[in-house]
Amino acid sequence: MNWKISKIRLIGFKAFSMVDLEIEGSSLLTLDGPNGFGKTTIFDAIELLLTGKIERVKRLFSSIMMGNTQNYKDNLYWNTRSGEADLTIRIEFSNEAENLVLARRASVTDLLLKENNRADKFEIFKLHELVSFDSEDFSDTTFREESFIEQKFGENFKENYSHLNYLEQGQNEYLFSTRVDKRKDALNKLTNTTAVIQEIEKCKKIKRRINSNIINNKLRSEKSAQLTKDYELLKVQLGANISDASYEKLSTIEVQPEWDKQEPFSIYSKESLDLYLNQVNELLGLIPSKVEVQNRLHNERIENYISKNSTLLRALIQIGNNTTQFEGLNSAKKDINQLKSSLSIIGKGALAISYIEIETISGWNPDQFSFLKGNIEERDALAAASSSKSGVIAEIARLKQDLIEEHFKLFPDEQDCPLCGADWNTHQNLLEKIQQKSNDVANSLNDIGKRLLEVTEKISENLETIRLRLTGELAPIELKYDAILHELLTSHQERLGQLQELEQRLKAAGTQYPDSYTIDAEVTEVRLSELLVQIRSKKIPETEELSENWKSIITSIFSRADDFYLVSAEGVESKLRYITSKANEARSEALSSVQNELTKLQNETKVAVAIRKKIDGLEGLLTDLEKKYSEKTISDIELIFHIYSGRLIQNYQRGLGLFIESRDGKQLRFATAEGSEHDAILSMSSGQISALSLAFFFSLNKVYSKTPIIMIDDPSQSLDEVNIASLTDLLRCELKNRQLIVSSHEEDISSYMRYRFARAGLPFKSFNMQRLAKGAESN
Repeated sequence: MNWKISKIRLIGFKAFSMVDLEIEGSSLLTLDGPNGFGKTTIFDAIELLLTGKIERVKRLFSSIMMGNTQNYKDNLYWNTRSGEADLTIRIEFSNEAENLVLARRASVTDLLLKENNRADKFEIFKLHELVSFDSEDFSDTTFREESFIEQKFGENFKENYSHLNYLEQGQNEYLFSTRVDKRKDALNKLTNTTAVIQEIEKCKKIKRRINSNIINNKLRSEKSAQLTKDYELLKVQLGANISDASYEKLSTIEVQPEWDKQEPFSIYSKESLDLYLNQVNELLGLIPSKVEVQNRLHNERIENYISKNSTLLRALIQIGNNTTQFEGLNSAKKDINQLKSSLSIIGKGALAISYIEIETISGWNPDQFSFLKGNIEERDALAAASSSKSGVIAEIARLKQDLIEEHFKLFPDEQDCPLCGADWNTHQNLLEKIQQKSNDVANSLNDIGKRLLEVTEKISENLETIRLRLTGELAPIELKYDAILHELLTSHQERLGQLQELEQRLKAAGTQYPDSYTIDAEVTEVRLSELLVQIRSKKIPETEELSENWKSIITSIFSRADDFYLVSAEGVESKLRYITSKANEARSEALSSVQNELTKLQNETKVAVAIRKKIDGLEGLLTDLEKKYSEKTISDIELIFHIYSGRLIQNYQRGLGLFIESRDGKQLRFATAEGSEHDAILSMSSGQISALSLAFFFSLNKVYSKTPIIMIDDPSQSLDEVNIASLTDLLRCELKNRQLIVSSHEEDISSYMRYRFARAGLPFKSFNMQRLAKGAESN
C-alpha cells in the first residue's frame, strides 16, 4: 500500500481548464505562487479522487448556505472557460512493484443538470480505474465502487484522511475549537475502536429497550397489577357453592341468544354474566303475565290489521257490496258503445251510408233485408248517372222528410212549420202544405232523380227499422248501467280480488257496512269511522302493567308468541342456575388463565433483569477495552509528539515539548511540563497553535499512516522563520520516506525548503501555479 503520486492531470476542474503535473520520484513537491491561482485546487482534486468528497466545502456549505435550496445555476467545480467538456481528475500512483491509475469523471450531461450543482453533492463524480494514464475508457468496465479505495489504500482510509495524510489550511481548528473529551472521538478509527464503541452503543440500546419494553414498562406494570387483582377476586368468587343444572334450550329464533347456548362463556367475563342474568330475569318476570301478553298481542294484531288494510278498508266502504259487478258493468259499457256506434252509422242517412258499414251494425241479419244491398247498389248507380243538382234535391227531400217525422214524434199536434216557422192554424193544414211542397220538389226532378228519390226512400225505411231495433236494445241497457259505479270500480280494478277477500272476512266476523257505494268524501269518512269502531270493538281490555320492553324480550327469544306461552317459570329458573354454573366453570378457567399470564409476565421480567445484568457486564468489558485502546493510541504517539512539538515550538515559556494526557482514555488534553490542569492551547499564540497542529499531525502520520503521503496546504501562514526551519528539518529527517506535497505563497520559504532537501540528497520538484494557470488559459 506504499502508494506515491507520480502524475496528476486535471481537466475542467476549478482553477484549471487543463493542467498536467509530472512528480514521479520526488520526495518534495512545492506548489508556489500567490493566493488564488490553484494551489488549494490541487489538494481538493486529490481529496475528491481519494475520498469522493471535499470535506472543507461540505463543512462550509452546511454553515453558510440555505439547506432547503436544491437547484443552482452554476457548478462550483466545473471550469468551462475552454468550453463545456467532461470534468476529469486522474492521478497515477506507483510503488516499487506496480502502477495504479485512478480517475473521477463527471459528464457534461450530469453537470448541466441544476439539481447536481449543489456544492455538497459529489455523487456525479464517478470513480474509474484506468489501464493507463492517457486512457479515455470511462465505461462500465472501468467503473469502481467507493469501497475500491479502501481495498487499495487500507481500511478506514477515507475516515482518517484528514488526520493522517492531509492538513488543510486552518485545520488547527480541530485542536482549539474542539472540547478535550470530543478530540478523542475523532481518532477512534485509527485503532479500530469504532467497532468497540458501536458494540457499546448496541449494549446501551438493548438495555434501553429492555427497560422501556419490559422492566420499566408502564403498561406491563398496570397489566400485572390488574391481573393480580383479578386473580384474588376470582379466588374469592370460586368459594361460593353453585349447584349444577342440565342444559335445556329455551329460545326458538334462528339466531340463538348467547345466554341460551350450551357454552355461553368462551372466557369468563363479569359483564357478560350480569348481562345474561338480567336478560333471563326479564323473561322470568313476564311468565306470570302470559294472559296479559296474549291480550296485548291480540289487540296489537287488530291495530296492525287496520294499519295494513287502511287503503282496502277505505275502498270497500266507498264501493259497498258491489265488488262483483265490475265484469257486468264492463260488458254493459261495451254493448252501449257498440249500439251507439251502430246508431251513428245509421245516422249517416240513406244517400251516404254504404253496405259495408251496414254489415258492421250490431245484430245485423242480411236475410232480414234481402233487397237492401240491391237498393244501395242502384242508388249508387243512379247517383253517378244523375246531375249533381238532382242528387242534392233528392237528398234535401229525404232530409226534410226525416226531419218532419222526427219533429212530429216530439210534437204530434204541432201547427207551426218546423222548416220555416210559419203558422198554418191547424195540424192538418200543415201536413197538406208539406205534402204540396214535397210534390213540387218531386215534380222538379227528372226521371233519374225521381227514381233516386224512390230508392233512397226505400233505404230510409230499412234504416229506420234498424234504428228502431237498436234504440229498443239500447234503452234497457242504459237504464241498468251505472256509470259512476263503473268508474269507481275501474279506479280500484287492480285490488278488486283483495277487496272481495276482505269483504268475505268482514262478513265472517259479523262486521256490518253499507251495501251502496258513495263518492262523497264526508260520507266516506263517516262510514270508515263506523267500520273501524266495529273492528276495534273486538279488542280485549288491558288490565295489567308490563315492562316497556316486554315485546322485544319475547321477539328476541321466540320466533312465535305461542312458543312463549309454553315456557314455564321452572324452566327459566333452571336456565338461571345453568348460566351461573357455567360462569363458575369459566371463572375456574379464567383463574388458571390469569395465573398463567401473571406468571408469564413475572418470568419475562426476571429474564429481562438477568439479561440486563449480563449486558451490563459486557458493556463494562467493552468500555474497559475501549479505554485500553484509547490509552494505547495516545501512548503510541505521546513520545513522538513530545519530540516533534519540542522541535517545532522551540521558544515556549512553559518548557520544551508538550505531553498528552488521556484521563483514563476519556480525554485528549495537551499538557505542559509545569503540570497545569489547563489545556496548553489556552496559553499559546496562533503561530504556536499551528506548530502544535503540525506536530500532532506528523505524529499520527508517523505511527498510523499506511500510505506514505503527506500534504500540507500553506503551513507557513502563521509560522515564523524559526518554525519554518524546524519544520523543514523535521520533514527531511524524520519523514524522509514520505512523499511531501506542500504549498506556499512565499517564494523564499519554498526555496528554502527545496534547498534543505537538496542538501540532504532528496529529490524535489516545484510548480509555479500562477504560470500553470495562465498557460492553461492561453492554451
